Amino acid sequence: MERAKACGSLLEPACVFEVSRMQLPYGEDPDSLLHGSGLVSFRRQITASLHLALLETYEHRLLRQIAKTVSDLSRCLSCEDRISLLSLLAKQKSRLSRVTVQLGRNVVV
Repeated sequence: MERAKACGSLLEPACVFEVSRMQLPYGEDPDSLLHGSGLVSFRRQITASLHLALLETYEHRLLRQIAKTVSDLSRCLSCEDRISLLSLLAKQKSRLSRVTVQLGRNVVV
């Protein structure tokens, strides 16, 4: 029983992990990347991949917000409300353009 507790406490920190999506180079798996490039490089690749995933998520959220703003604009009757929504739309477009460039895509908006 003591040995099991000792082993469990040794393994416990290694059992704490977070699962995320990571795009791997063709023909690679996490183990081959770790052993081929070393721990520091592997961690950099994970960080870069997570940053990319967060940017993509933010891009999708911005696109949904823009769609909602356009929908709200089509139902808006007062000039003041339209001006406010157009200002919001311009800010959203600017954010989307920056995110799109960071993702290495062509800005179409």
